[in-house]
Amino acid sequence: MADGNHRSRDDTHDGGSGKGNSSDDYCIPVIRVGVRDAKANLSRLLREVKQGREVVITEYGKPIGRILPVRALSLAERIAEMESRGEVESDVKLPPKGIRPLPVPDGLAQKYLQEGRK
Repeated sequence: MADGNHRSRDDTHDGGSGKGNSSDDYCIPVIRVGVRDAKANLSRLLREVKQGREVVITEYGKPIGRILPVRALSLAERIAEMESRGEVESDVKLPPKGIRPLPVPDGLAQKYLQEGRK
């Protein structure tokens, strides 16, 4: 459906902000689609998202939302993102890669834990 308010087109930009497609710096064209078209074609749009495309939902030609592929992040990456947004504060930092805990003979760690609880 391509009337004046609800048009669907592929764009190579994010609606004019000049910041690129998303936080990742790759050049996959963004799909811009009106609300009505998005509702009618949600399955097709989600297939596009699974392939790495970003979908911008518009209302009367103005962006109102985005559908983005989910990035699989490690625990350390999720915590770092939350810290950068100020959602959590942590004094505990994960050890650098390659650093492993000291080996403890079998049963010794459990013995220490039990003694500490008495």
